[in-house]
Formats: sequence, structure tokens, C-alpha cells
Amino acid sequence: NYDSQINNSFLMSKINLNKLAGLTFFNLSNLFHSIYLDTDLFKNMVMIYYLDLSNNKILFNNKEKYIFKENKNIQMLIMENCSIETLDSFKFEIGLKHLSLKMNSISIIKKNYFYKNENLIYLDLSFNKIEFIEKNSFHQMNILYINFN
Repeated sequence: NYDSQINNSFLMSKINLNKLAGLTFFNLSNLFHSIYLDTDLFKNMVMIYYLDLSNNKILFNNKEKYIFKENKNIQMLIMENCSIETLDSFKFEIGLKHLSLKMNSISIIKKNYFYKNENLIYLDLSFNKIEFIEKNSFHQMNILYINFN
């Protein structure tokens, strides 16, 4: 099965991510059919400030809480066209300044998604399926895109 070959090859490379601990710029866009995110995947990559996972299907266990919680140096996170439906497993209270989640399937924005991220100045949620945004969901930011929802 082609999909399992891709996933298996990514799981093999997941083991080797520890060897990349000093990276600051990491672009994984368009590389895999799917990426399984868990809390340990980027745990040792504490120096990373730019991470692009775009155009890969993002899979995660809903019991895994707070993806990226160890990556407090990430300033730019791009997860465009990743088939993300909910942000419940992401913790964005890191030093994040730029977050792009456009072209996903996010339908609800809860207050706790971005509430503690006061550094966030750019957020792109365009081309999702947003139907509801809780009151006080966003801090004051310079750029917020929610068009085409």
C-alpha cells in the first residue's frame, strides 16, 4: 500500500528528528501524504522558529494535548491545506507571531485557542468552514484574515 509506505518512511524519519535539534528553519510542505503529530514529534527541536507543514494531511490523536507546547521559539507556523478540522489539540501560547491555517476545514474558533498568545500579530483563517467564533477569541493583532468562510 502506497500510503502506508509513505507513513512508514515518515515514522522512520521521526526517529531522526532528534539529530536535527539545532535547526531553526524547517519546511516539510508537500513532502508526505500525511503527518501524524504527537506532543513529542518536534520536542527536541527547541531552536526552531519557522515551521511549514503545508499540503500534508495532519493527523493527531485527540487525546494528545498541546502539540508544539515545547516549541516556545516558533515565531512562524504555516499549516495550510492540511485537512485540520479542530484546533483542540494545539497549544498556541508560544512566541508565535505569524500563524497561517488557511484552506483547512476549521468550523469553530474557541476563546482558548489563541487567548494566551499575546505575541500573535498575523493570523490567516481564510478558506475554512468557520461558522462560529466565540466572543473574545482574539487579542489585538495587526492582521486577521477570515475571508471566504
